[in-house]
Amino acid sequence: YQVNNTKEFNYVENLDLIDEANGYVLTVRPFLVHVGDELILIDAGFGLHQDGKSELVNRIEEVGFYATAVSRILISHLHKDHIGGIGRMVDNKLETYFPNAKIYIHEDEMMYTMALEGHHSYDFNIIKGLQYHPQVNYLRENEGQISKNIRFEKVGGHVPHQMVFWISDEDDIVFYGADNLPQKSYLKYDCAFKNDINGKDAQESRRIWQEQMKKENWTVLFYHGKSTAVKKF
Repeated sequence: YQVNNTKEFNYVENLDLIDEANGYVLTVRPFLVHVGDELILIDAGFGLHQDGKSELVNRIEEVGFYATAVSRILISHLHKDHIGGIGRMVDNKLETYFPNAKIYIHEDEMMYTMALEGHHSYDFNIIKGLQYHPQVNYLRENEGQISKNIRFEKVGGHVPHQMVFWISDEDDIVFYGADNLPQKSYLKYDCAFKNDINGKDAQESRRIWQEQMKKENWTVLFYHGKSTAVKKF
């Protein structure tokens, strides 16, 4: 996508035609993780539709699954490029594309976001549709287990209630640092970034994770990774 100063997202098919004077380019990569009998979606993208159909659903079907098979959706935070693909509004109600999935959002993130109504970084139609949606399960602790395979932690940084997740089995640990670790290049530079509400917290998180990911051979997912989406350490 090309994103301008008012957080308008425009889908770009040919990067050679980009005029950076009109905004920066942002890669958006929701992740689907299959572990045991669980199909887990991590964040839901911006919500691109092609020929009237969700591009996220298309991509899931392309790799041999169905949206109805997704059992859990993990939401790191409520920026519109992380939740826009979760469904569509029909008669002022949110109709999700994943009807059999439990959706996990931290309650503090919802309360914080609802106080920002009108902010360009959010789609408040989707957020209000999620607020009391029967599929939503609110997390209230700062850290814990969603299931035997899924661990979460509220770390702050990019947004005050930024969530990160670990999905593990006997063979691997998959880590998703969301927008505290959106690209592999963030590991190269030990600094705070100005697009984070608390860049120092995000920086400290990366320091801790970088040591752990090498020690424990994590597979790391980069949501905004331009050239690297997944890397095993």
